[in-house]
Amino acid sequence: KVIDTDSDHDGLPDFWEVAYFGNLDQSGTMDADGDYSTNAEEYAAGTAPNDILSFPDTDHDGLPDGWEVHFFGNLAQTGSGDPDGDYSTNAEEYAAQKDPSLRTSFPDYNKDLIGDGWEIHFFGDPNARILDRKGELIVAVGANVQRNTTCLRKLERIGEQVLENLLKALRVGLDHCWDASFNRRIELKALI
Repeated sequence: KVIDTDSDHDGLPDFWEVAYFGNLDQSGTMDADGDYSTNAEEYAAGTAPNDILSFPDTDHDGLPDGWEVHFFGNLAQTGSGDPDGDYSTNAEEYAAQKDPSLRTSFPDYNKDLIGDGWEIHFFGDPNARILDRKGELIVAVGANVQRNTTCLRKLERIGEQVLENLLKALRVGLDHCWDASFNRRIELKALI
């Protein structure tokens, strides 16, 4: 039988500290792996305190309990929830190391300054490109709409799908883009 000696009086058994850290330098209040769960919580849950992918999840929702408590103050959220309304689930925000309580903090893997969840919700793809009937690029949806390098210029160039996506953009508050030289602001409403 292993004796649960705690010679440094930090709330962690010595054998456990040595097994995971090789020394007694950690304490029960520390979070060695940065998963928002203290070493004492990891010990109690039987998870690895030095592995960010091993964390207490007492409500079995795929989110670390410590992360939920840190951002929400409780365990009431689920992995599929989106309390900040940015179209990214809590699980997606956790994986991207974003703040799930702030609408302005969202996964943006293509680094275009528009949330991937928003792009997928409204355009089906975070790297969507809108082409005219000739196959020419009109709007690169994955580019920040306010700094687009190309923009819609004439209604005649807008196909049915392009018009539908343009209307979606207007409904969510995007009202303009820029011409290729960034010299001329083009109002999207003027194109419809």
